Formats: sequence, C-alpha cells, structure tokens
Amino acid sequence: MWSEPCKTILLVELTVPWEKGMEAAIERKRATYADLAEDCTYPIEVGCRGFVGSLTARLLRDMGCIGAGCRKAIKELAEEAEKGSFWLWLRRKHRGNQAVMKNISFILDGYRGIYDQRYIFVAVLCLLYPVMIITNCVLIYIICVERVLHKPMYFFICNLACINLYGGSAVAPFILTKILREDYQITWLSCLVQIFSIYTYGGCDITNLTVMAYDRYISICYPLQYEKILTPRKVVLGIVVSWLLPFVRSTITISITARLNICGVTIEKVYCDNFSVVKLACSDTASINMYGVVMMSLTVVLVVIIFYTYVRIILICLQLSKGGRVKFSTCIPHLVALLNFVIGSSFELFQSRFNMRHVPYTVRVVISLFVLILSPIINPVMYGVKTQKIKEVITKKVTFKVRSST
Repeated sequence: MWSEPCKTILLVELTVPWEKGMEAAIERKRATYADLAEDCTYPIEVGCRGFVGSLTARLLRDMGCIGAGCRKAIKELAEEAEKGSFWLWLRRKHRGNQAVMKNISFILDGYRGIYDQRYIFVAVLCLLYPVMIITNCVLIYIICVERVLHKPMYFFICNLACINLYGGSAVAPFILTKILREDYQITWLSCLVQIFSIYTYGGCDITNLTVMAYDRYISICYPLQYEKILTPRKVVLGIVVSWLLPFVRSTITISITARLNICGVTIEKVYCDNFSVVKLACSDTASINMYGVVMMSLTVVLVVIIFYTYVRIILICLQLSKGGRVKFSTCIPHLVALLNFVIGSSFELFQSRFNMRHVPYTVRVVISLFVLILSPIINPVMYGVKTQKIKEVITKKVTFKVRSST
C-alpha cells in the first residue's frame, strides 16, 4: 500500500496460520524482509480460529485507524478468518468438480453465528414446534366438527390454520436436523424446494388475510346481505385462490432462479431464501429482480387493501352505539395476524437488502424466524381466545372431557 501525498509505502503480508504457528510465521517473514526498513514492513497474522496478532493493531494505528474504528476492523478480520476456516472444514469431504449446478451445496453460515447458542435453539424449537402443530390442529378439528362454526368466517380461519401448519413445517424441522447433525450444508435442489415452500407460505398467508378482510368488511358493513354475497361457492373460490395464486407465483420465481449461474456457496442465514441465492449469482439477474419488484408491489397492494377495509370498518363501528365494539372485536385476531405478517416480513426485507451488522446475530436469526415459527403459534391462540364462538366450543368440549373423566 502506498500514498503519494504522504510519500509513504507500507509492505503488508497477511497469513492465516494455526494459532500455535503464529510466532514462527512472524519470524519467517521478518527474516525475508530483513534488508528492508523495519518501520515500513508489517508481517501480520490472523489465526485461523479468529485470534488477531498484535502487529495488526500497529498497522491499523499507523494507517490512522484508532479507537472504535480500530476495534471494529480487528473484529471483522477475526470473523472473516473464522468464517474461512469454517468453510474449509465443511468442505473437507468434498471431491471433484462442483461446477455442475445439481451438485452444488450451499453453506448456511448463519449456524456459525449461533453455534454457542445452538442447544438453546434446539430446546426452544422442540417446545414451539409441537405447540404449533397442536394449536392449529385443534382449531381445524373444532371448526370441521362443530356445525355451528360452518360459516364463511370460520372456514377462512380454518384455511389460515392449514397455511400455518404448512409454513411452520417448512423450516423448524430443517433447523433442528441441521443443528443436531452439525451438518450446515444444503444441496441446490433442497434449497430451491425450501425457497418454494417459504414463498408459497408467505403468499398464501397474505392472500388469505386479504380474503378474510373482505369477509369482515361484508359482515360489518353489509350484515343483511352477508349470506347472499358470501355464498358457499365464493368461499370455496376464495380458499382456492389463496393457495393457487401463491403456488403459481412461486413456481415462476423458482423457474427463473434455477437458471442462474451460481458462483458462491455461502448463505448468511440458517435457511435458504431467494434473495440470498440471487446475490451469489454471476449471471444477469435483471429479470428476477424485476419480477421480485412486481411481486413485492402486489403484496404491498394487498396490505393497502386490507388497511383500507379496516378504515371503512372502523368508521362503521363508530357510528354504531352499542354493537360497534362487539363487531370490531371479531376483527382483533385478524389484525394481530396481519401485524405479525407485516412486522416479520418487513424485518426480513430490511435484513436481506441492507447492512444489519449493528444488530446482534442471534437477534437477527430470531426475528427472521418470527413469521415462520412464532406467527403460526400466535394466530391460532388469538383466534381461540378472542373469537367468542370458538372459545365457547373449546370450553364446552374441555368441560365435558373433565366431567366425563371424573
């Protein structure tokens, strides 16, 4: 490195040895550059496990990097060295040419960031995943069995529970398996399948929430025409559309992504997502970026439609003297489900597009899993607690079971 204004030149040689060999590496380089001025040579070492040698700090100070900037640079050096060593260790069993796309394996580098907390994640997921399965299955069972709940609103709630089961199962078992087996790689085909599952879940979720918002709008704003407008045929159509459109959209996304030439193998997450894969591409990504913008715009339009319907609902409820609060209470679980989706998706969008290094890694992983694991638990609990008829049916069945057992 040199600076013409300062008339300064620095000779820097960086090696990343095993920590025990750092002193020997320094001596070898000092012998090599013995004939040069000592104050302009920097034989620096960063250990393969992330230990940064003292001469590195001297180099940074001489370059004008001091205080917090110096500490940040040393930390990033340590992380990059550790990441490289981690990558080499994961690839130790691989042989042959990996250029063939179907043989590519990605390294999920997110597991390195949570390695010290891996058993905490296992314990929490082992608790949350069965809870997610049980709560959603109970909700589906109650709605299917009880004829009093065979109405459009409850059919859409049942559909939401099915979507929660689908989305919650897309990631949780995968993460548990990876942590327990300490295998932090994923094949190209498995990555595409996971992207498809996550994208269809998100699409089904927001589409069904839009249909549910329409249901609440008709129920509150046009109560006398509710059954006439929302016929069984339209209910079935709404459920089919909430699954079909996301599957078509995700199929197009996967077909475009599958044609990319991939030049990297490290995904800085605990699961595959489309944007992380696109960032590793060395071919033209203009088409998939444009398609992504269009799909994101459609999602924003759906969210705007939902909020618009709720503005209308609130205005109607304010005009009603007594029944307004009761009617609006049926919308609270739906609003919670919508906020879960918007908050979780927004953070995931910001994390993918912007630098979030200032946020602790564990926090980033937890929030990125919010929509995929916590939201499918919160939704059925809210509908079970806040929806009066579902709450009454569940209470009735539990009371009957208790009395029967005694």
